[in-house]
Amino acid sequence: MLAQTLHMANPNPIETNWFNFGFCTCDDEYKERSLGGLYQRLLVGDKLYDDVPTRMPRMKDVQTATFTEFWKAYESGTMIQLMDSKGLGRARLQFPFLEEFFSSPPYGPHLSVWSLKQFLAINNPAEFPPIPAISVDYGFGNCETFTETCTLMEIYRRLLGNASPLDLHGACVAGKLFDFAERFHKMDQSHRRLMKNFYP
Repeated sequence: MLAQTLHMANPNPIETNWFNFGFCTCDDEYKERSLGGLYQRLLVGDKLYDDVPTRMPRMKDVQTATFTEFWKAYESGTMIQLMDSKGLGRARLQFPFLEEFFSSPPYGPHLSVWSLKQFLAINNPAEFPPIPAISVDYGFGNCETFTETCTLMEIYRRLLGNASPLDLHGACVAGKLFDFAERFHKMDQSHRRLMKNFYP
């Protein structure tokens, strides 16, 4: 993550850092770039831009974290507290699901909706099939054909364009995915079977 930050790059959805550092909580690539910028400010501040002219004042109240501080915060599940302590509390609020994501230990368990978002972002079910958690929770285990898998992916992609991931996860654990989806889109009744899970 540090190397990517120094090169002003973000991880790809197939990389573990994309998931582990909360990029899965972002709505789109623009938000991912913004989150990458937040990590950049946390680790190197505005130093990368010292020679770039700007009319905007530099943030003077942001302190950078050492790599040791950063890694210890990641390992101990205190990344949000580290951001806040370095003056990035307001900046991180533009990522409304980041705090929930980091409230789980780094190696999980995380809500399965974040794995669903990663699966959808990778968008390659042939090479990267759904992991067991989302197969069970979000109905991919019900898919009998590749076409059904792609259909279910599109349903969730559209749904997450309008609905909160946390609300979707709530519908998942209540066993009401199809009913939840109907609140946002006209649904084909034949897709009800695909969205069944073992909850509640």
